[in-house]
Amino acid sequence: MRFAHSFLLAACVSAIPALASDAAGLSVSVAFSSVKAFPTDCICEAEIKDLATDRVLAAPKVVFRKGSTGRATIGDTRGSTTFEVAINEAGTSGTYTVTYSQGGKVVAAQKGSIAIQ
Repeated sequence: MRFAHSFLLAACVSAIPALASDAAGLSVSVAFSSVKAFPTDCICEAEIKDLATDRVLAAPKVVFRKGSTGRATIGDTRGSTTFEVAINEAGTSGTYTVTYSQGGKVVAAQKGSIAIQ
């Protein structure tokens, strides 16, 4: 098996209504795994889609130390996706935050937390 600890989370949310009237909803899939050579590190792979178009906005792969936060920003001023992820030192729970912006305005955001077994 490729991953020592793997958890897949797929969640769908609507855009934040106060921020945009016709904003996109997001679908976010997240998978955590250990780094065999460095047991204090982990990898989080995500796929972030626009529900209205089914277009993949970003597919970041973030390597970071357990007990800390990893971050990736993809895009430019026309459209960008920020993905922030954290996992506790034991590797048993994680959180993520996705923010999708168009023209410098946040049009969709999602937060989640998971238990990893």
